[in-house]
Formats: sequence, C-alpha cells, structure tokens
Amino acid sequence: MIEFVLSSSYCHDKKLEEAFFKEAKANGFNNVELVLLPGHFRNTRDEVSLVKKIVSDYQIKVASIHCDFEVLAPPSLEVFKKAKEVVLSNLDLVAELGGRFLVVHNYIFADPETVIVDEDGTLHPGLSLLRDLKDENSGMLERIKSGMAFYSHEAKKRGVSIALETEQNAVNDKLLDFISKADQESCGICFDAGHAQIASDAVKTANLLAPRVICTHLHDNDGKKDLHLPPFTGIIDWENLLMELVKGGYKGRYTFECGGDMADIVKARQKFMEILNK
Repeated sequence: MIEFVLSSSYCHDKKLEEAFFKEAKANGFNNVELVLLPGHFRNTRDEVSLVKKIVSDYQIKVASIHCDFEVLAPPSLEVFKKAKEVVLSNLDLVAELGGRFLVVHNYIFADPETVIVDEDGTLHPGLSLLRDLKDENSGMLERIKSGMAFYSHEAKKRGVSIALETEQNAVNDKLLDFISKADQESCGICFDAGHAQIASDAVKTANLLAPRVICTHLHDNDGKKDLHLPPFTGIIDWENLLMELVKGGYKGRYTFECGGDMADIVKARQKFMEILNK
C-alpha cells in the first residue's frame, strides 16, 4: 500500500496546533512529519503532550521528525555546541511519538571550534562543513562518517532510524560515503527532491542514492531557488524521478514537504498514485 505524509512545514510560519492535523486528516493524510522550528514546535513537554492527544483524537501517525533547525541555523555558538545533545533529544522524541525516522542535515557535524561566524555573529555551519570537506587535513569526512555511525547506533537503541538529507550543493554524491560506517538497518538517506534539483538533477541523484533512500521530501522549484512548491508546479521530472526510486528498491512513504494550496498538494498526490500504480 502506498502511503503519503504531510510535513508540518506546510504551516511552518505558524505555531503547530490542532488545525494542522485537522486539515491533514480532512485531506486524506493519515501520517505527518513534524518540524522542530522556533515559533512552530519546540519539543517542550506541554507541546509533546498536546501532540500526543491530537494524533490520538484524529487517528494520525507521526511518521518522522525533522531535526531542530536551531542546530542547522544556530542563533549562537553556545546553541551549536549542544548539537549532539539536541540530536539525541530529537531521537528520543521520534521514539516517544511512535515515529520511524529523524531527518538530519550534514551541517550538524561542522566543527564548533572553527565554524564560520560573521561580524554580526551569524553562524554558517553549512559553509564551514563544505570548506572543511575540501581540506583533506581537516578530518571532516571522518567526522561525518563517525558521527552518522554514532547516531545510527543511538537510533537503533531507540527502535528508530536516522536519515541524512540531500542538500542544495554538490555534496550529494558523497552521501553514500557519509553513511558508509553506519548501521544499514537504522540509517539511510532522506531524498529531498527539491534540494537535489537545485544541486544538479533530481532524477540522476535519485538513480545514485535510491538503494539507500529510506524516506523522502517531495517539493518542486525552478531549479534555482528552494521554493518548496507542490510537485508538478516546477521543473522536476516527477515520473522519471519516481521510477528511479522504485527501481532502486524504495518502498517507503512519500512525504510532501511543501507549502502552497492544499488542492495542488492533493492533486499531486493523485498523480503520484497514478504513476506509482503504473
């Protein structure tokens, strides 16, 4: 059975409340992904208790959690130094809510001691990681491989998995190497179609990564900006992309990580059903 998931990024500019789950259920989504984001959902005890009650009331499952954006775009160095602690807490949350995956970005492995910081105090862990990957003496590659091995072990202890997301840059051809030391049963790739399209070509990237893809983020764009449009409203070749995923053995859920009009998302889901059934 083909299952679809709606990410709470659909309403990420608002506080996560019952209205999101109600709209998801009303439009045929029985699974959701929750995004940890300031002003949206912060993993406080009160928020988690409320989510538990709502998903029970609406008979919706939490399929996955997107890792805390505070360690991807950290407000301070002190926050970023706690990235490991935050990711472990996120894994606990996935297990507590009965989910299967925690989606992370490689930015969490940037070195706090050498992270790029602007004059205004803005941290750039993503740029720092790319810089260090180009320097063979930095040890960044081994840092990422060992880090993913550690988190996959921690995920397995909790009965969940960790998924490393595709990015908007040339690092995607290294993702298989990044997770090469991790437990295959509890670690894989989150294939983000929009990011893959900006980096190069989503179809070709799907062909490369499909055997290790364990979850997805589906959204469209113009090939230049991360617009998070509903599928089929941008330039991505969805039919061939889905074919590559299926050919590679993907049998998981399809997660809509987009904004826009719900009618366009529902229409895209129907087109996916037609393509996948064909």
